[in-house]
Amino acid sequence: MRFVAENKLNNVKVEIKNKDNEEHLADFQKIDAYVSPSRGGGFSIIPRKSLALGVPTIITDKYSAENYM
Repeated sequence: MRFVAENKLNNVKVEIKNKDNEEHLADFQKIDAYVSPSRGGGFSIIPRKSLALGVPTIITDKYSAENYM
């Protein structure tokens, strides 16, 4: 988040909060693509959800989800 603020990336939105399923679905309807730079993440639920909703999804090749995507 500091990087976003320091570089005045006003078109980037960073949220850290728990959301229910309806909030997630509403958010996915607003985005052009989902980027997951994470190198871990258990079951990769959010990248899977974005793919299921037809949202272009970018993950790293070091990500545990690459075997499933």
